[in-house]
Amino acid sequence: MSEILKNDVDPIETQDWLQSLDSLIREEGVERAQYIIEQVIGQARTNGVSLPTGVTTDYVNTIPVSEQPAYPGNHEIERRIRSAVRWNAIAMVLRSQKKIST
Repeated sequence: MSEILKNDVDPIETQDWLQSLDSLIREEGVERAQYIIEQVIGQARTNGVSLPTGVTTDYVNTIPVSEQPAYPGNHEIERRIRSAVRWNAIAMVLRSQKKIST
């Protein structure tokens, strides 16, 4: 049980809200309940209530390897570009240190 639920200052009110949600789902359906919850979340954010962010999941590639297209780039050219960028970064760092020390 989470710390928030352990420290519920009004468990009866909490239970009323949960029962209301159950009733809404039962009487009006999941889509209506989802709409109401989105409206409540929006109102809470408007009033400065900090809410947890949505759930994220790890990326899973759904395309089988056999159906993936060939790599569109040129590995050799990209390797050379990365090398040139690294050398340029090294040169800039060395040049800046030289100016500072003189």
